[in-house]
Amino acid sequence: EGRELALTVLRSFGLVSRNLNPFRDDPAGPEIPVPEGQRIGPVRCTFAIYPHDAGWSEASVLEAMERYQHPFIIAAGSAPETSGGPDRASGLSIEGTGVVLSALRRRGGWLEVRLVAQGNEQTEATVRGSFHEARGVDLLGRDTGPLPCSQSLLRLPMGAWEIATIRLR
Repeated sequence: EGRELALTVLRSFGLVSRNLNPFRDDPAGPEIPVPEGQRIGPVRCTFAIYPHDAGWSEASVLEAMERYQHPFIIAAGSAPETSGGPDRASGLSIEGTGVVLSALRRRGGWLEVRLVAQGNEQTEATVRGSFHEARGVDLLGRDTGPLPCSQSLLRLPMGAWEIATIRLR
């Protein structure tokens, strides 16, 4: 009646691909065994259901997914309060409708940030942090040139479903 939800919790397999598959003429890959691909034994998984009436974009499904998948990790500090400790610092901030951080890593003297615009409309990513220089990078890691930034702020126009990689210094 349209009110059923099917969820595959665990998919076990023994080979990367099978050459004799009735649903395709060519193999999807080599017939190579996958050790422990059957995953015999106890398995723990979590999932969430997010019912909504609007479309996935209007209902902010991607934002809810990010909050579910990446909850805050909090730990109490152990240094005495009088130790001086490190100064307070703010980190990188990324904003934009449908804009999601998909990777963050150090590359030499640069901080490399990969963003994805998860939506059917053009959007703008706003990146704030302690940087004074920004450069575009293609998906192969090749420099594509400087990006205009000022006062630790970068505004990056993004197309629908665009992946953008930038380096900050």
